[in-house]
This record gives sequence, structure tokens and C-alpha cells, in this order.
Amino acid sequence: MYYYIYDQFLSHKKYDKIIAQIEGKITDLGIKDRIIKMSILKSVKELVMDALRKGATTIVAVGNDQTVNKVVNLIVAEPVVFGIIPIGDNNSIAKFLGINNPLSACEIISARKVETINLGEVNSEYFINSIKIHDHKLTLECNDRFKITTLSKKNLISIYNFSPGTDMNLKSKKFFNPQDNFLEVVVEPKDEKTLNNFIYSLLKKEKNKLPESVFRVKKISIKNTEQKSGSVVVDDFKVMKTPLNIRVSDKKLKIIVGKERHF
Repeated sequence: MYYYIYDQFLSHKKYDKIIAQIEGKITDLGIKDRIIKMSILKSVKELVMDALRKGATTIVAVGNDQTVNKVVNLIVAEPVVFGIIPIGDNNSIAKFLGINNPLSACEIISARKVETINLGEVNSEYFINSIKIHDHKLTLECNDRFKITTLSKKNLISIYNFSPGTDMNLKSKKFFNPQDNFLEVVVEPKDEKTLNNFIYSLLKKEKNKLPESVFRVKKISIKNTEQKSGSVVVDDFKVMKTPLNIRVSDKKLKIIVGKERHF
């Protein structure tokens, strides 16, 4: 049984047209079972728990990356398949999975190509795509074997489960693959190239060797070398504070993907 969980922001009337198109599409495809909506009175946790009690086999997050993260954190231990219908801005996770717009997402869900992917775990919470740390002096202890220490605040440190961008050279997907049981740590000087171009140029030069500024790890401990805690952004919306313990989770996610996925 398919359960579609609508994020609360979709109650705005500007989304009425696309919501009606989606509901018409999933009806035509024969996959319209139950639609449930987040609201002030109904939290995403209540909706997900209710769907699981009622026998949901597929849970679809309708919204953006934030919606996806919230739902995934609630279903990761459950025997369900996860799908995404992206609406609005900030849908990098859907794009990486080859899901580029709401109506094609309905067809992808109907086709039901399922892949099992890794999740990252940070202080007992889960992330799907990335963790980013701006403007802090930090020490990263990787795999209990080596340390990375930034000497300047002017760095962007990113930890990826997915690729940094969907427009990268496809050869780079061997390094940023959510099925390889690794995370990638990228240390980039700020105010230079964008992150995507930075990694693209390095990988293009030497396709069979990992650049020195990219480190493959299974677990990382992050500590701030200054007295105050550093701010960390998880999946581009959730703010957490150092210190952090990050690792490839033992739990995996069964997720519906499109033909144009980037792994």
C-alpha cells in the first residue's frame, strides 16, 4: 500500500495546481492509495507511525530535501520502500536519484525501480546526502587512523554520502557512490572555485587516483579546536553543533530511483 506524506508547506494555494496534477497522475497510474498531510495538529512522526500501523509498504515523501530527511529518520528501521515526489526548491536529493520533476516522479514510483543505499549517521540521527561545516578551525579524526586539522577558518568541509552535484563528470561517481559503504570528506578553500568545479577539475586530471583533498572514510569524529562550538548543516537544512560522531550507518534504505540516477 502506498502512503503519500505531504509536507505542511504544500498547503499554500500556489501549490494547488501541481498537487491536483500529481493526484490525477497517480490515480491514472493506479498507485493512489492513501494521502496524509502534515499540519500544525499532525506531526510527521504521527503520520509515519500511523501509516506503518496500517500496513504501508511504500512511503512517499512529497516535498523537498527537508521533507525527505524527516521521513527517512522515522522509517529507517522499518521494512518499507521509500519514494520521493519533489515540489518547490531544494530538491538535490531527488535530482541525484534521477527524479527531476513531480509528474515524472509519479511515473518513476509506478515503475518501482528499487535500490538499496547507505545512510550516514551523525550523533544517532540519519542523513542522506551531506554534512557541511563553514568557517571553523576543526580537527577530524578519520577511521581512528589519521587526523585532518584545518589551520584556517576559511575552509568549507563537506562530508558526502551522495555526489556533491548532479552536473559532475560521471567518472567521479565511483568516488561518491551511496552503495559503496564509504563517506567522502572534501576540504575546500573558500572564495575559490565552487565545490562542484573544484572536485571535477581534480578528478578529471587523474581519473584512477583519489585527489588528496578528498578522503574516503567510514567514520569521523569532529572536534572544534576553538572554545566555542562550530555550527554544522545536515542535508542543507538541519543545524547541529560540534563535537560530532559521524559514520556510515549499519542501516540501509530501500529507495525508488529513476533511470537518470547519478550512481
